Amino acid sequence: MRLSDKGVKNLPSQVKIQADTINFSQLQNAATANELMAKLYMGAVKSAKLQHQT
Repeated sequence: MRLSDKGVKNLPSQVKIQADTINFSQLQNAATANELMAKLYMGAVKSAKLQHQT
């Protein structure tokens, strides 16, 4: 998953956390949680599609 270049550019103005206050482990944790949520969402969408096909 990746933000668009425009999304990366606009992100600092939309969050209250300054880039210089985040450490690597916090960033890695957020990325991992985001990936998990995306996988769970996609699994739910696929499951719903399969249920509607039968």
